[in-house]
Parts: sequence; structure tokens; C-alpha cells
Amino acid sequence: MKRRHAIHFGDPRQLDLFPEDLPRTDPLHAYYRRLRKSGAWLTLDLNTRQIFVGRLKAGLPSWAVTMIAPLRDRIVEDLLRVEHGIAPTPKPEQLDGGAVFTG
Repeated sequence: MKRRHAIHFGDPRQLDLFPEDLPRTDPLHAYYRRLRKSGAWLTLDLNTRQIFVGRLKAGLPSWAVTMIAPLRDRIVEDLLRVEHGIAPTPKPEQLDGGAVFTG
């Protein structure tokens, strides 16, 4: 049996994006996990809201780009929060009696 050594990520662009309460079965969690394993990173251009994916090694797996589309809104929200320090606007919550809590 081969022993696997712990992977060390020296690239500061490989951020721990997902919150601890995100289930491991969530497709976003799996995407971030696969990105880290392949040595890839994500970044967001604030002006165009374009997501860039890359890695220092030559060649990027095709899934790293194609999986962005179905997860785009959630990835943008995570990158805004982690990379640029912009917190998402809380969603309004309907309270008993008709009042709306906006956080």
C-alpha cells in the first residue's frame, strides 16, 4: 500500500473559501476541494465580475473551467467575501406580525 503525503499548498491564492457548515456533498465543496488538489486557484476581477482560474504548473484541467458556470453566483459571493473583503447583503427575513428584518 502506498502512503500519501499531506499536500502542502504554498500558493497564497489557494484560499479556504467554503464555510465549515457547507456539506461535503455540496458540488461547490467538491469543486473547491478538487481545485486545491490540482494546485489551481481562483480570482475575481471586480470591474468585470469575471472569474479567472489558473495554476502555476503547466496545463489546467478542463473541469476547472467548465464547472464554474453552474456554480458562478456562489463562487463570486465567496471570492468577494474572501479575496476582496466584501460581505454579502443579508437576505430580508419576514418576522411574525409582518415586520421585515434586514440584518
